[in-house]
Amino acid sequence: MLFKSFTGLTAQKFNEIYDKAITKRYVKHEIQRLSKRKYRKRDIGAIDRYFKFDTRERFLMLLV
Repeated sequence: MLFKSFTGLTAQKFNEIYDKAITKRYVKHEIQRLSKRKYRKRDIGAIDRYFKFDTRERFLMLLV
């Protein structure tokens, strides 16, 4: 009940949206985003900074 009051979604609906839409599109979008840089000094997989939160938590913060 508390989750729905903050996000407007039930926890089950949140998981459905995350599993179906976010996880499938995120990897593809991230590779496309990083490929646009013409003068990369590092390969795409070589990240020097990581996100503090994982994708699920960032999606939740977007909804809140």
